[in-house]
Amino acid sequence: KRTVFYTPGNDYTNATNVRNDNSGTGLEANVNLKLIRNFKKRNRKFIAEYQYGYSETQRENFMESRIEFYAFNLADSIFDQKREIRNKTIGQRVLLDYTEPITRKFKINVQYKLDYFIGDQSNQTFDGQSYNNFLPFFSNDFSTSRIENRGGASLIYTTKKQTLNVGSRFRNVQIDNLDNFNNTSIQQNENDIL
Repeated sequence: KRTVFYTPGNDYTNATNVRNDNSGTGLEANVNLKLIRNFKKRNRKFIAEYQYGYSETQRENFMESRIEFYAFNLADSIFDQKREIRNKTIGQRVLLDYTEPITRKFKINVQYKLDYFIGDQSNQTFDGQSYNNFLPFFSNDFSTSRIENRGGASLIYTTKKQTLNVGSRFRNVQIDNLDNFNNTSIQQNENDIL
């Protein structure tokens, strides 16, 4: 798109040309498996669930901006870049949940959950006539992994009109974020009680 700027006397001052083009492809897949087992004993239940997710995208962005100066003694400004963006994520979750009735109104629930996530993100920027000049200052490349373990137990009291659930959960989260360009890593290992 071209835009021209004028002085109040209708003289050219400068003009801008801006062009942005994008193209991309992607793939996404999800799987969810769930098993619910009810037992002969009333309110005894076991649930096992597995989830898997996969996502991958690739995009190319072309960004061009030209500023032409007429009224000022300045060189024209040209900004012309190509950006290649790649993202890939894989996530998995396992959930195990067991409920055991103690009496008609009291139940114990025990639960465990595991989340595992890995992801890669690459953003490479180029300029030059054939986009062969790599620009590391405008580029990045990260790999991330995240593991969360969570377990808990609760006591459940149920009447016809009300349910009271008292319990606690313990969680451990481990995150590793790797900067592939600089070969540096940020690692976290956190524990908390929920």
